[in-house]
Amino acid sequence: MVQIIKATSEQEPIIPLGFPILVDNNMELLTPFNRYLQYKCVTRGKVNSMDTMNAYSFILLDINQFFEDNNIQWNEVLTEELADYRNRMVQSLSPHTKRPYSDRTVNAYIRLATNCFNWLYENNYLISNPIKTEKALKKHRIKSFLEHVAPAVEQEVNVLTLKETKRPIKALNDMELRLLRNQIINSVSSHKNRDLLMHDTVVTTGVRALELCGLSVNGLLKGGNRVQVHYGMKKMMITITKGRSPRNVYLLEPLYKQLLDYVHIDREKVLLKARLLSSRKGVEFPEPKELFLGENGKGIDRKYFGVIIKNYAKEVGIYGVGPHCLRHTFAIVMYKILQNFGVKNPWKVIQVLLGHKSLSTTLDVYLDSVDVDEIEISESLEHLYNSVLLGNYNG
Repeated sequence: MVQIIKATSEQEPIIPLGFPILVDNNMELLTPFNRYLQYKCVTRGKVNSMDTMNAYSFILLDINQFFEDNNIQWNEVLTEELADYRNRMVQSLSPHTKRPYSDRTVNAYIRLATNCFNWLYENNYLISNPIKTEKALKKHRIKSFLEHVAPAVEQEVNVLTLKETKRPIKALNDMELRLLRNQIINSVSSHKNRDLLMHDTVVTTGVRALELCGLSVNGLLKGGNRVQVHYGMKKMMITITKGRSPRNVYLLEPLYKQLLDYVHIDREKVLLKARLLSSRKGVEFPEPKELFLGENGKGIDRKYFGVIIKNYAKEVGIYGVGPHCLRHTFAIVMYKILQNFGVKNPWKVIQVLLGHKSLSTTLDVYLDSVDVDEIEISESLEHLYNSVLLGNYNG
């Protein structure tokens, strides 16, 4: 069985700590695929997120496991066999979500396989290339507001990819947002204040779950450079990001003060309890750096935060809600607010706030969704957020 191990130390040539490495059932390195992964993630210097590296390695593992299960030699694979791999995905459920693979996910796997086998062929690991293309008229994608008028041109297209239907993003409307927030406020959980602060931080800053859970007490205390605007915000540098590139987030001043109160009261109670328990066991308690803590005194990870939000949402009959849904809600509502404020390029502002590396990423995610969501999100949501931005933040 093919498996993934992690690099346990910095290795040459430039393999970072924790980098995924593919091995077979005899723990022999799958050298060609590892060299491709190193080229894709490290040599080119365009992949900074360890999550992305892990995702790429899992796709390569899945492909190689398919080869092993079907007695296919990777260096003799045929186009038809790669098509069988694609069809298996189409007809099966994802082991992670327990739902059918979306066309987009299938194509993501196929595109990485395509890129990998093209690289293997160009670097003399293969005698023949199993990746085939054909000519077809296709709209030239322009990541801008003029995309809808882009002309169709003849292009080489991959015969293995599926035709995608882009799914709309999931963002909460006014009623759903109020229901979710009120459910947290009225919860009997002893951690409802922490949960509300985590919810509000994402909804008013758009940070990813990874970034939220990576917020530190020192960052909060040392940050907080005030932005001189009429509603008052605190600028804080975050270092744990998807691309590992530090960036600023902007906390509403009332929220910032509530986070400080959490640090000195609720968080300290959790630490006192955890220290006492460790003392009774005769072990030293490692002081956590994370801002948001669980009952055990350790930092909350993004998966647990996802479970927290999902459970609160389910209690009020809202399904399919996770941390990224809150991030989408922030982006869509912020777009409306920026438009009403007369900002000339709202998408550029949103790109910076969301931490997207390029504007094209922001447009690709949100441009097709904003018109639909603007209709669905009522005027009361706009008033809600304007009141938050003006500092009227009383929970």
